[in-house]
Formats: sequence, C-alpha cells, structure tokens
Amino acid sequence: MSMEWMKGNTLSSKHKDFRWKFTNEEGLVIKRIFKDEVEHTTIFSVVDIENLMNYVFKREKTELANNVQKLHDGTEKEGLGKFVYEELGRNEEDAQATSQLAAIFVHAKIFDWNGTSRNMEFWIKNIDWRERLKNCNEKSYVFEPLRIEINHITYSVDDLEKSIRFYEDAFGARIQAKGERLAYFDLDGIWLALNVEKGIDRQAISQSYTHIAFTVSDLELDKVIDRLNYYKITYEEGRSRNEREGKSIYLRDPDGHLFEFHTKKRSERLAFYKEERKDIVIYEVDGL
Repeated sequence: MSMEWMKGNTLSSKHKDFRWKFTNEEGLVIKRIFKDEVEHTTIFSVVDIENLMNYVFKREKTELANNVQKLHDGTEKEGLGKFVYEELGRNEEDAQATSQLAAIFVHAKIFDWNGTSRNMEFWIKNIDWRERLKNCNEKSYVFEPLRIEINHITYSVDDLEKSIRFYEDAFGARIQAKGERLAYFDLDGIWLALNVEKGIDRQAISQSYTHIAFTVSDLELDKVIDRLNYYKITYEEGRSRNEREGKSIYLRDPDGHLFEFHTKKRSERLAFYKEERKDIVIYEVDGL
C-alpha cells in the first residue's frame, strides 16, 4: 500500500521540518535533513511503537530525553529517547527521531503534552494510535512556518507634502525618493512608502485601533515626547497598565493612521501574562 509523504514540524522553538508516513507493513517512517544536507531515515515498526506506548503508559508522564551527548555518556534521564536508545537498541540518530515521533503523536492526539519548548513532558491521550496515524494520511498535518521579514510599509495619504513633513518631524524619517504621487523613506532601516490616494474615508481610519508600534526604552520615550512637543504634534498617553506591561503613547498622521511608541517587548508582555493573567492562554513561547 503506497501512502503520500506528509510534512511535519517539531514541537521545539526551532520548528525543524521533516516528512513522514505510516503503514502497518512499514511502520512509522520519518525522513529528516541533517546539517550536512544528508537525509536520514528512521523507521519505527509497529512492534517498536507498541513497546513505546506501553512504556509511556506505565510511566504516566515521560520526558523527551534524547540529547545525543547524554545518551552517549549514559547520563540522559529516563524518557522517549533513552528508551529507544537503550531498550530498542537503536543508535543516537534514531533516538533523536523521538522529537519527530512526539510531534506526530501530539498532532494525531495520541499524546498530550505540557506545551513547553523546554523540559517537554508527554502522556497518552488515546491508545488507538494506529487508527489515528492512518487518519492523518488524508492531509499534511502542519505547514512549515513562513520565513518572512517586513519588506515595506505603505500608507495611503491625501496630501503628500503634508505627510512628508509629518514623518520627517515625528519620526526623523529620511526621505529617499519622491514623485508626484509617492514618497519613500528610510525609517531606521524600515522602508516606509507613502502613496497619494484620493476619495478615501479618512474619518473611518481615524476611529480604528489598527496600528504599528515601535519599541523604545523609558529614556527614549521621554526623548520622543520632547520631539513631538517641539514640533507641536498631538499625542495621547496609553491606557493605565501594570508597570510590567510598559508605557505607551499614541499619535496619528494627517490621514488618521495610528502609531504607538511602547516600552516593553513582546517577550516581556508574555512573561507577565504567563505569571499574572490567568484569563489569557499562553502557548509555546521561547524561554518561558
């Protein structure tokens, strides 16, 4: 029976991609590319998986435990990788493939896990693993995360000259190109573009909270405020927040587009939410 290869990503923060398929005849076949661009194949037979499931079931919870050096030295703690290495008699590379196996099992709802990128723990959610793996054959289970960076930001403006003055004064943006209906700026490495567009309901834009926020330190925020006051640019203080959430000010350009200067990074906000905000669900976050 021929099955299509499916795409997957590991549960770690690095999201390493791999391919896999399952049949009763072959078992679970995992293919991954190593750093030297060589593809390595690991096969877990039906018997291997049954033994692994029994191991996890008896332990109730188990860790990943597939560090190559620790396995080689005999210092790795009990877990999936160590079981494959010692009990199934496989090599370190196959033991490492438990990262891929665990990701497949979590997606297929065979395993549940604690949702962390470090110190992962797994436990059995459904024992009917064969049926669940077969059900996954219908489609690829995880798309590879997009590798993207911001190319440019474009805003529609009504009065080009007026907007040019605003971005030069408010942000210190350096104009790099100008035409009859466009202007390009360098905003601290960001390509900012303005395009003239008439007949837009600017009132609707000015009522929206949609915005771009820039990270600044507390000291830099004071400098921003001094600059805005100097150029007589109107801004508003952000809402009252916990100190750990940071401070903000907001301002709008002549066409109503909203900008924020904010003193905390995403990681700091998420750390605060994780510790203090029980009403917010935190998913996988590096370092948390």
